[in-house]
Amino acid sequence: GFIKMRSSQNVNKIEFKAVGQTGSKVFEGMFTAFIPGNDPVLHEMMANILNEAVIIISADADCTNGKKSQLGTQCVPAYVESCDYTSGTVDGQERKGYALTFKGTQESHFQYNGVIDEMP
Repeated sequence: GFIKMRSSQNVNKIEFKAVGQTGSKVFEGMFTAFIPGNDPVLHEMMANILNEAVIIISADADCTNGKKSQLGTQCVPAYVESCDYTSGTVDGQERKGYALTFKGTQESHFQYNGVIDEMP
């Protein structure tokens, strides 16, 4: 099943760029997000996903269109590239949480059209 992670609005992005040798290029995908919080459950979740194979499903910024981008597959999953916890003041407001980047390699930019059943 899926685990939902709520991230801060307007600071997330998914991007794909072509990498590799001429004639054998693939897309390297990166998903970056900020997961706000400072509680034991969040810290444990971040520790648990550091070396886990994952598939990222990210809703489009215009969530009314129903489009969801996918990074990683069951055969070629994505992994955490970086995971940095910060606590401090940003623009006069306290901000605590994790800046996450996931990285994966795939042949194209996939759109996810399936059903998402969340884990309890």
